Amino acid sequence: MSGQQKKAAKKAITRNTATLNEALSKNEVDFRGVVNDCVDCGIVTEKQQRAFLDTMCGKILQARVQEFVAQVIATVEVLPNFLDDFALILFNAETVQLRNAAEEIAKKCEYKLSKYESAKLGSVAVSDDSVGSSPIYTNAGKSLYFTTILIS
Repeated sequence: MSGQQKKAAKKAITRNTATLNEALSKNEVDFRGVVNDCVDCGIVTEKQQRAFLDTMCGKILQARVQEFVAQVIATVEVLPNFLDDFALILFNAETVQLRNAAEEIAKKCEYKLSKYESAKLGSVAVSDDSVGSSPIYTNAGKSLYFTTILIS
């Protein structure tokens, strides 16, 4: 990856630090899911995971989220390819705030996040006149079902 892409990745994520902190601080369960997914793809280590998820350490959720976001930023600065993985993790989360955070990161990135863009395109497979459930397949091979309802 070029130096220009490294700068673009760093800028895309650092400009969204407040958005990430706010979205991840809303709910311990959502935060736990994002951290676990980040371990699965190598953005953070298992040792870091234990520290971020330790509710008995005396740190409130917001403090642990700030440390996690700082670690993700540090990882993306060195290995910018992980920005795409991180945006995909946020996009696949079940909350609007985390999906919005993924959207903001992708908007600010100066190059295409291919995994994120593929997942985003796959989730927009709804026509105006359709009603019912339709499967959407994620990069992890999981199928999600979205129900669409026509509202007049």
